[in-house]
Amino acid sequence: MKTPYVIFAVVISIAAAGGILYISQNKDPELVPVATEEVIIEQPVATTTVATTTVTTPPVTPETPVVVTPPVVKPPVVIPPVVKPPVVVTPPVSTEKTFTMSQVAQHDTEADCYTAINGTVYDLTAYINKHPGGDRNILRICGIDGSNSFDNQHGGESKPERILAGFEVGTLK
Repeated sequence: MKTPYVIFAVVISIAAAGGILYISQNKDPELVPVATEEVIIEQPVATTTVATTTVTTPPVTPETPVVVTPPVVKPPVVIPPVVKPPVVVTPPVSTEKTFTMSQVAQHDTEADCYTAINGTVYDLTAYINKHPGGDRNILRICGIDGSNSFDNQHGGESKPERILAGFEVGTLK
């Protein structure tokens, strides 16, 4: 009972080669080259699927040609590589504000108190009533360069300098 498997193998081989198979009465297969035009046989067909190739054959009778259509070869799918957008690095924009002494002088009240100490401008409005030495020591330096007053009272002490740093608003031009 090896004959069906042999015929099936021959049909598959012919399908891959794109030929037509004639089976003569003596059961010897004969290969005939296929023309470029399509041959249509109007007979009931049986379909056999092997892997991803479909071979369509009519019922085989003596002297009936079997038309084997070569499989359609699809081009490979090319997946483009993933391109990450370039990293754009923008230089930091200076948000530090600069003041002139005439601008600092406009903030000279208890409700709006700026002072310049050693080239840095501070808004001490919220600290006036919290200063351990009393509000008058802060009010004296509102609107002016308070470097001498601060250095004479706190020069070299780290705690007052840390507290003062929390009120920085810019630099003096």
